[in-house]
Amino acid sequence: MNEKARQLGLTNTHFVRPDGLDAPGEYSTARDVARLAIDAMKVPIIRDTVRDKTATISGDRTLHTWNDPPRGPTRRVRSQDRPYERGRLVPGCGDPRPGRDDLRGHSRSPSEAQRDTDLEAMLEWGSTSYRVVDAISNVRVYAHVVLPYGKTPLALVARNSLLAVARVGLPLQERVVAPTAISLPVTAGEVLGRVSVYAGTKLVGQRPLVAARSVARPGVAGRVGFYAQRAAHNLMRAPPVIITVTLNAAFARTITVPNFQRGQRHRASPGLPLAGGKGINVARALKTSACPWWPQASRAARPVSGSSSA
Repeated sequence: MNEKARQLGLTNTHFVRPDGLDAPGEYSTARDVARLAIDAMKVPIIRDTVRDKTATISGDRTLHTWNDPPRGPTRRVRSQDRPYERGRLVPGCGDPRPGRDDLRGHSRSPSEAQRDTDLEAMLEWGSTSYRVVDAISNVRVYAHVVLPYGKTPLALVARNSLLAVARVGLPLQERVVAPTAISLPVTAGEVLGRVSVYAGTKLVGQRPLVAARSVARPGVAGRVGFYAQRAAHNLMRAPPVIITVTLNAAFARTITVPNFQRGQRHRASPGLPLAGGKGINVARALKTSACPWWPQASRAARPVSGSSSA
């Protein structure tokens, strides 16, 4: 039985008697008992047996089971009680208030009245200390991904929701892992990220993040149209540009004479040939005066120094 308990994940349970009745050294927790009940109800013979309200045993004796939940808001019963030794019972108790779940427990109180009082206190503590919350919702957008060609950003949603039991006062933390941008095409439901929920350092659960819609890659015409529209938009936003035009450019050769003295002969330095003309000269003057200019009218760039002649 203890080996089976380990297989079922009952980490805080130890059996001493095969019938599960009270014995020194035998213990369990409400969580382990709930896990055991879930697995037990998957067995058909157990499901059929717990539906029985009477049973005839050896000696022609007839036994009856009954439900005896405590008073107050825990009247809703979802399982038949079973008589245990020395008159102690294991009642099935539920709380019908919104957000509350069923609770089960073993009572070792000396009397039925004290047992009901203890169970009510346990149920009230559990109902006020824990809540079932939507840790992850499949209708909530957890991230947006940038798409190329001016497409509307793609929303990422959880593939499935996740319900979790959360301790009141202990906030849950979300961690979203998703790309900032992707290429096309993308299909609705395609996994693109992950959302994880933690209670402190403990992982409560996680779900994949998927594309909320399908987006196809534009054809050649669509891509060309996008780039043309973007270029026109940039032109409209570009700052003013001074463009000088020289229709009949000249060719100037400048000769420098160092240490020039009147009445003396000098050897001239090699000449410096430069393009000339009014437009070119104006552009050169603008550059010399540190006037802002842009090398391309179609690009909204930071003002730099250079020639603006054309």
